[in-house]
Parts: sequence; C-alpha cells; structure tokens
Amino acid sequence: MDRRDIQIGKTVKAISRGVTFDFLLLHPQEKSKMSTRLIIYLVIITVISLGCTRKNSDNKTNAIISDSVYIHHEPVAEKQSPVFSPEELNQIMDSLNKSLDANRKILNNIVTFSVRDGYILMEVIDGSKEKLSEFRKEIIDSPAIRFEEIAPRKPDGKECNSCGFELFLPTATYKLPVDNITAVIKNNTDREAIAGVDFFIEYFDQGDWKAVSLNYFFIAIGYDVLPHESSEFVINLQPESHTYQPGLYRLYKTIISDEKYNLIAEFRLE
Repeated sequence: MDRRDIQIGKTVKAISRGVTFDFLLLHPQEKSKMSTRLIIYLVIITVISLGCTRKNSDNKTNAIISDSVYIHHEPVAEKQSPVFSPEELNQIMDSLNKSLDANRKILNNIVTFSVRDGYILMEVIDGSKEKLSEFRKEIIDSPAIRFEEIAPRKPDGKECNSCGFELFLPTATYKLPVDNITAVIKNNTDREAIAGVDFFIEYFDQGDWKAVSLNYFFIAIGYDVLPHESSEFVINLQPESHTYQPGLYRLYKTIISDEKYNLIAEFRLE
C-alpha cells in the first residue's frame, strides 16, 4: 500500500488481499495542475489507437483498452467528467470483490486494486498478456481497469558476513511439484533477533540470479529467534502463481538484530 497516490479532500477505496482501505485524494489545486497533461495524453492515445478503442454501450463512454502493463496515470481535472463515474466504478469494485473471492488463482497475482480518478488501477505481479487475458476472461473485461506490474524487489538488508546468524534448509533438493519448503534460522550469537514471515526467491538462469515473480507482500509479523536457538519457518512457494522448472534456486530471509541482515540458502528443484 506504499504506492498509493495520497490526495486531500475526498476518499478512494483500495483493496489489498481482500481488505478494504480508505485513502484521501489529492488537493484540488494539485489535481488541476496535472489535469491538462492527462487530457492531452488521452487525446493523443485516442488518435493513434483508434483500433483499440471500445465503446461502452451502457454508459456511452469511450475508453482505451490496452494490453500494456503500465499506463501512466494522472488525476483528471476536477471540472472534467471522469471516464467512468464513481457509481460505475463502485459497481465494478463490488463485482471484482465477489469474483476474486471465488478465484484464488487470479487473486494471488494481484497486489492491490483501487479506485482512482475515473478508473480502477490494478497492480499485479505478472503483467504478461497471458495473465491479463486470463483476468479478462475469468473475472471481468472492462476498459475501466488499468494494469500496472509491480517488479519484485530484493530485501534491503545487509549481506551476512560472519554476522552470527545462518539460514539452512533441512532438505536441499525437492521433487516437483512442491507447495512448501521448510527453512531454519539459527542464532549463534548472544543477541536476540526477530524474523518475519517474508521471504524472497531467485532462480539461476544463464549465469545470473533472477527474481521469481511471486506475491512478496506479507503481513508484518515478527518472531523471536533467541540466542543460541533455532526457529523454523514454512515457505509457501505459491505454485499457483508461478510455474517452477527444475533448476537451482535460492531463498532469502531477513533477520533483524543489531542490524538488518539478509540470510541466503540455496536449494534445488527436480
């Protein structure tokens, strides 16, 4: 939820993993500064994308449909009518909530979705054409929804060089398909530490480590890792969100003590 456009004056709704939040909208003066650029942008896109323009027969409103993952967005001017009215957007949000509750596979690819000024912004993990087509086929095909792919980000802790903590996997090789793996953090120090449920996974491909596209948004829960003791964590590989191939992978777990450290352990899928 850290990527919301916080605005003053009125509220929008945002959905994250089925939970509804209210956010304040931009000050009207800020909106008016940015509005002209969006209007020009939409006019240009409309001219060059006539083949992609779709008319909504119910509200007689034209909107652009695009398979582009990221569509640059700015608030519409306060005096201009939005592409879709608040009532229409609320109806679509209600439909999205019901459909996504019944389709966990699609929901697992979504980070957040929220009402913006005249449209709905859907932030997804995998923004490929296949995934977006699947969403439109199984959930809803609406020009009111714009998609933005959220790139996975490696944990920002320090590399653990003789930090006194270690991460290891009791089983180093797993047979596909696999849903969960077990990770153990061992505290070899006299210091107390905390570790959460968060994790990050990379796979080795053509001489380089690349991020596995999963939902890396977690509830902030901390578990004690006491001095000279070990703590066990179950890692859900989210196979419904990613098709794993045989190969070498590595798991990141972050631990916080005197500093924040990244612990890494490799494993193999066969």
